[in-house]
Amino acid sequence: MTTESTRHEQVIRAYGPGQVPPLVDTVADIWADAHPELVDNPGAQAMGLSVPALRQQITGHLKHPGFTLTVAYADGTAVGFGYAFPCSADYWFGPALADHVPQAARHQRLMGLCELAVRPPWQSHGIGRRLHHALLDQRRRRVGTREQPARQARSTAGRSQSVAPAGSIAFRTPDQES
Repeated sequence: MTTESTRHEQVIRAYGPGQVPPLVDTVADIWADAHPELVDNPGAQAMGLSVPALRQQITGHLKHPGFTLTVAYADGTAVGFGYAFPCSADYWFGPALADHVPQAARHQRLMGLCELAVRPPWQSHGIGRRLHHALLDQRRRRVGTREQPARQARSTAGRSQSVAPAGSIAFRTPDQES
């Protein structure tokens, strides 16, 4: 028996620090849906793996220059998110582990991916990968506008993406088959 799959418009939007506070509860809900084993788990809470800890973590990370939150929407509903910010090897790994980071990477600005989560019904549809790519694209745009505008223009030439508002990437994918 063949069933016809339905298509949902999915859009990924990127947000800077000033746009994030109204979205914290939404991304915390996504995180909780994606990690049900941690919700209401005293052991996880003791290790700082809880919705309140996530809210505090995001709020604390907003101060980092280059902070970017990406949110995936399906038919207008938030279904996934990721956030990251540029940082040094010393910041990300700490002084105890920084010596184990390859020498070439120690003095570069790294992109610290802090969280990435997708609601279970939307997992295995490539949304996490798209969120990750959108974070990397935001980083490239920032670097490209300051340091390498010609290379950035060449690297994006020829990409086929649907038109979406600035800071958004639009795409369409089939929903799960019934």
